[in-house]
Amino acid sequence: MTALIRYRIYSKDNSYDEQIYGLVRHILSQICDDGEFKGYYIHPEYHNGEPLDTITEDEKRAMFSFYYPGEALFGLGLFVSNFNDELCETVKNLSRKALDWLVNVRPNKYPDLFDSLPSDGWLMQAIEIWCKIEGFRKDDYINFVNQYDKKFKAVFK
Repeated sequence: MTALIRYRIYSKDNSYDEQIYGLVRHILSQICDDGEFKGYYIHPEYHNGEPLDTITEDEKRAMFSFYYPGEALFGLGLFVSNFNDELCETVKNLSRKALDWLVNVRPNKYPDLFDSLPSDGWLMQAIEIWCKIEGFRKDDYINFVNQYDKKFKAVFK
């Protein structure tokens, strides 16, 4: 989605808008009530390869992804920043819930899955874009980025 939106921004070609909207709706459907992302829509090892309409906590943990939620939220932030329609309010509401979960809950729920310097560049970019959108700049988000920036600088001194 990020590539399609960037293409639209730079080319002014809106011929992929249907695909962008489809991806936005799909990503929104993957955000659980608590804000955690499902790792997969379909996974061959769960639910007989059928869509994961319901998912247990153990399944969430087994399919946990560092990359997908940040990349998805980056794309959603680009969507809100570049599209102006009624879907943007839903995107904002669910993205706020997902950002709050990723920043405040995920490190405590999955501490054993975090490295001292996690590879979460997508989420850092997502936080950057969301903090530029009115009502989304939160100290929790900024502090989350800053803590890893400090660790990164310490590792690569």
